[in-house]
Amino acid sequence: MRFSSALVLATTAISAVLASDVHDLNSESFNDFFAVEDPKPVLLEFFAPWCGHCKALAPHYEEAATALKEQAIRLAKVDCDANAALCEEHGIRGYPTLKVVRDGDVKGAKPYGGQRTADAIITYMEKQSKDVIEALDSSAALDAFKSHKIAFVAFYDQADKDTAATFKGAAEEFRDDPYLFGAVTDPEVAKAEGVSFPAIVTYRSFDEPKVALDGAITAQSVASFVRLYSLHLFGEIGPDTYNAYSKAELPLGYVFVENRDDVVLMDGFRAAAKKHHGKINIATIDAALYGAHADKVNLKQGQWPAFSIQDFVSGKKYVFDQSKDLTPEAIDEFVTAFVNGDVPPSLKSEEIPTAEQQAETPVTIVVAHTYDQLVLDDDVDVLLEYYAPWCGHCKKLAPDYEILASKYAPFSDKVRIAKIDATANDVDSSIQGFPTIKLYPAGNKGKPVDYAGNRTPEHFAEFIAEHGKHKLNAYTEKAPEPVEEPVETAVDTATKPVSSEAAEETGKDEL
Repeated sequence: MRFSSALVLATTAISAVLASDVHDLNSESFNDFFAVEDPKPVLLEFFAPWCGHCKALAPHYEEAATALKEQAIRLAKVDCDANAALCEEHGIRGYPTLKVVRDGDVKGAKPYGGQRTADAIITYMEKQSKDVIEALDSSAALDAFKSHKIAFVAFYDQADKDTAATFKGAAEEFRDDPYLFGAVTDPEVAKAEGVSFPAIVTYRSFDEPKVALDGAITAQSVASFVRLYSLHLFGEIGPDTYNAYSKAELPLGYVFVENRDDVVLMDGFRAAAKKHHGKINIATIDAALYGAHADKVNLKQGQWPAFSIQDFVSGKKYVFDQSKDLTPEAIDEFVTAFVNGDVPPSLKSEEIPTAEQQAETPVTIVVAHTYDQLVLDDDVDVLLEYYAPWCGHCKKLAPDYEILASKYAPFSDKVRIAKIDATANDVDSSIQGFPTIKLYPAGNKGKPVDYAGNRTPEHFAEFIAEHGKHKLNAYTEKAPEPVEEPVETAVDTATKPVSSEAAEETGKDEL
């Protein structure tokens, strides 16, 4: 009897530990779960038990499910190892995949756009379940709203349609971000808060807890205000914050450190971030976990701490000399010089290929140092392949691309077939996949044309003829007769003056 009681107690304890507010769905229960009419959106996770990102998300997902249960917002999950056919049916290709389902319409579900933390999930799903702007009609409602990690509140008179429309536009733009938008139209609530109509105020649980928008309330100023004050003054770059930093429309300073325990170093960067707030974002990045990213901002790996600034608009990087110490004085001097436009950009480039290396392929080899000369040459249509050495598709393309280059060789004064290793040279920051192929038409280099057709020499030639300035198809155009150069005698060669261009080509140094 005692054994039975102990067993019951143990079973109850285990059940309590295993109890979950996340609905565990399978092929049999899936349709019934979504057949229930639910006025609020459901967050659905497709996961795999072996997936490291899924394991990291799990405790946050559980915490969010428990917190949202009180608001009747449901979180569910599907194990794709155990329900492979179901996940295949819904087009799942990676883990975890998170979707927001409305009105049971799983096919029309939208991707979850927030960060993978409990707070972010809670805020995101609360926001998805409500109107984009919450009406705050009392001081108590405002106080409750201010308790969120990040909240933006507009204070305006009910008759002020312009401010209302401007703020609603911003709220819609940032609906998928993990912060809330509210509106106060009661003058007594605004007065109690010490705010005059019209105003936009952010309330945060970090840095300055209350900040008001300074200046005119326009669509641009409100959007910039949201981007700037949704980020920490001196935060941390990681998988959950990188997108926010990249969308902030400000240069980002990466501080690569193995820990944040160096008080002097941290205080130096925090002071620079505060001094230039609104002109640059500065944040640490864990060098132990994400040190490989240093190469993308032109830093050498393993030499920590290190600092580099990336301008997301131009794609250029600005590197603090890694041979020098990052003292508070040096940090201030470097960041101030960057903000003032006095720091030259760093250019990652391979060595310019030798004549022998170029002779090995009919495709013109471009590096960052020769990009302007070879790609932006305004007299020539340039078809440029951005490739990666490890890319299988690039390797498959290579023979046909060389055939194309050979075909256009007689027309080199009008069309150039070129390639650049996008992993070893600074290139257009919009290049994300490989191979990416663009045509830079002569006379219109600022508007390259993306290639998306079949990757055969003939199709490339048709594309060049259609979009290039010279309208030249090497497969239909007759190649020009080769011009025979006059044979020079030894006397001719010895007495012939050397042009300045030829003299430059023989020089050892490139400045």
